[in-house]
Amino acid sequence: METKEIILWGFLSISLIINIMYLLSTYKENYKKTYEDPLTKLRNRKFLDEIKKMVHISDDKFDVIFCDIDFFKKVNDTYGHDTGDKVLEITGQKLKSSFKSSKDFVLRFGGEEFLIFLLKEKDNKNHEDNIYRRIEGLRKSVEGTTLHIGESDIKFTMSFGISFYKDDLDLDQQIKLSDEALYKSKETGRNKITIAE
Repeated sequence: METKEIILWGFLSISLIINIMYLLSTYKENYKKTYEDPLTKLRNRKFLDEIKKMVHISDDKFDVIFCDIDFFKKVNDTYGHDTGDKVLEITGQKLKSSFKSSKDFVLRFGGEEFLIFLLKEKDNKNHEDNIYRRIEGLRKSVEGTTLHIGESDIKFTMSFGISFYKDDLDLDQQIKLSDEALYKSKETGRNKITIAE
């Protein structure tokens, strides 16, 4: 091979690598715009369709947790939307750090509501207890958080509803049950966990 051909192939290889890198970064950016909530950096509600597709084509089973920030409207009304956004950001960080597995999915469902999908551990008799302990750990972590804004120390809590996987339920039914359990948590005092029956 002549020197000119070697230089040309080298140039083409570098050009190809640059184009591939550009395409990958563009794909990643488009993915983020489509499926990431810009404030909390969690997946957004659109990603729920992807989870439903995954469940449909795989054997993966999930427990579903619906949760939201207690009295969030009061935080916005009292301290302003910038403070409300900060509370959402902190909540997003806590949710993200609590559920790091590649098979755990946390979504900002809307406003101050979040959905958590945790992969069901097969052949683990303590699975439900483990999930409950993880959610209780998150609840306590949020409860123990203080946000300092100017002269104010802001504390906030979260309520949770858990729907453990059952063979006779589809994902939409599980989401509905976890939402109903969340409602019971809020109706009976907030800052607590209710398990769907």
